Amino acid sequence: MDYQSIPSRRNTVIEWSPIISNLVNKILKIDGIRADNILLIANAQNFTDVNLETTIVTMVIKESIKKNSFFTVVTPQQITLTKKILKISSEDNFFEMSKVMGLARYVRAQYLLSSSIEKERGSIYLNMQLILVKTGEIIWSGSCPVTID
Repeated sequence: MDYQSIPSRRNTVIEWSPIISNLVNKILKIDGIRADNILLIANAQNFTDVNLETTIVTMVIKESIKKNSFFTVVTPQQITLTKKILKISSEDNFFEMSKVMGLARYVRAQYLLSSSIEKERGSIYLNMQLILVKTGEIIWSGSCPVTID
């Protein structure tokens, strides 16, 4: 399946790959991050009134990170197993930051990548934050406008 252009119910098309690649390229330039660092990518959240498939956004983020072979990304299998061990429902999408941080610590991830789609002053943006799991400190944040055709 081609995730570059995904129509929503309103027949809008969003070109996710260039938006996400732009942000991921900025993450890769951060000093001190090594290729062997473990990264947990949290599910994207949609805080707009537009129908957007956040699972597609999350998938494109994961593909973009993996393509650059920079981080060791926590696999879906690791997440599923850890949910079982921690007695977290398999249906839980980890929208609560405390749960996501707990999972990241359990799998020994150094970093957590959080993303959200938000509407500000009538425009839509994809926002990302790279969080140092050990301290909870946001070490990088970026935003990119989303164009809806």
